[in-house]
Amino acid sequence: MAEADNAAEARRRAAELLSRADEEQKRRIDPAPTYQRAIDEYQEALRLSPDDADARRGIADAHIKRAAAEAALHRDNIKEWDAAIAALDDLIRREPKNADAHLDRSHAWAMRGLWEREHRNAPGPSCLRGIEDAEAVLRLDPGNGSALAHRAYARFIVAESRVLTPDDVLPEFQRVFSDYNAAIEHGYRAYDVYFNRAMAHRAHAVALEVRGQDPLVAYGQAIADFTEAIRLDPERPPAYGERANIHQFKGKYLLKTGRDGLPDLEEAIRDLGENIARSAGDPVAHVSRAHARVHAATLRMGHGQNPMPDLLKALSDCGEAISLDSDFIMAYEVRARIFLTKGQFEHLTGGDARPTLRLALKDARHAEARGSTSGLLYLAMGEIHEAFGEAKEAARAYQLAVKHGTFALEALQALKEKIRRMLEFGNG
Repeated sequence: MAEADNAAEARRRAAELLSRADEEQKRRIDPAPTYQRAIDEYQEALRLSPDDADARRGIADAHIKRAAAEAALHRDNIKEWDAAIAALDDLIRREPKNADAHLDRSHAWAMRGLWEREHRNAPGPSCLRGIEDAEAVLRLDPGNGSALAHRAYARFIVAESRVLTPDDVLPEFQRVFSDYNAAIEHGYRAYDVYFNRAMAHRAHAVALEVRGQDPLVAYGQAIADFTEAIRLDPERPPAYGERANIHQFKGKYLLKTGRDGLPDLEEAIRDLGENIARSAGDPVAHVSRAHARVHAATLRMGHGQNPMPDLLKALSDCGEAISLDSDFIMAYEVRARIFLTKGQFEHLTGGDARPTLRLALKDARHAEARGSTSGLLYLAMGEIHEAFGEAKEAARAYQLAVKHGTFALEALQALKEKIRRMLEFGNG
């Protein structure tokens, strides 16, 4: 009896630590050590009471939460997903019809697949395992909306990984939407369902566009789903940021096809302001808004309008991001491109662009010194060196842009021709 009481006390301490870690994450304090202490307490409960199903669930839950926290801190989280899966494997062996355990493992497998896609360019078998767990629940309960949503998400990760391939991926997206639609029809109308379906609509739009089809309907469906997610929980910032991304994609497409994309870019800037208001202390939110503002500025330049107000606000956003995190590489990358755009405008209007271009080069070198290998960063460095008449330096930067960047064939050929001319000029 004493061991059972001690196990219950260990579970109670673990639950308190989980709650504390959740609060730490909300306050942007690294919660990983506290999650680990919670895991240790659950392990102690399991040592004292080997048949304790609550302790096994607690271990899996703590690893899943820690994995999400590690991702938010831009740290590798694959070990956490593997640990969660191992704990759920143990639980499901003992309780093969435990629907919640299958759904948690489906989620963990899908997130492991997401890690594989980001680090290995393909989700591998993990998403298939996630689909299998969701289907195990659907065999017991065919109308389980949560299981339908879990299967949809695993299918989405697979489909999204093939968007830029020549594969016929469009039917896969229809299966994703079929599952999400069925989940909603069965009453599962959670924030995450609309948010994730919106992300699937975004990927579907990209798939349509790269295959020469009109993506505007898909972009509209994504915006509608993000709007519904915001209606369900207006204080969660991610939907504002992602809806802003959709407006930017849509605005760029409209511009590319000869239509006015500025209203969508302005909507993006407004959404990013809402995102910043709800995610104080997040440098990414400020850089995202800076990015949208520089796109709007570029578009205004193309229409003969003054881009300077947008550029100055974009520089302010990057400065705020850097004040929050002085090692945030992306802030320096984006600010370098903003300074470049500002310098180009100053040159076009008869001003002296050199001071601004020197600031651009300083930020670009700052990002490179901190490990950036962005193709767009090297492209900007090439343009800066070219503006200063530094042909060899420009050629080197353009060569690195080709090596590290992804460019359309026409742009790539133009860049290679520019390298050839820079090298000839530098050797002349």
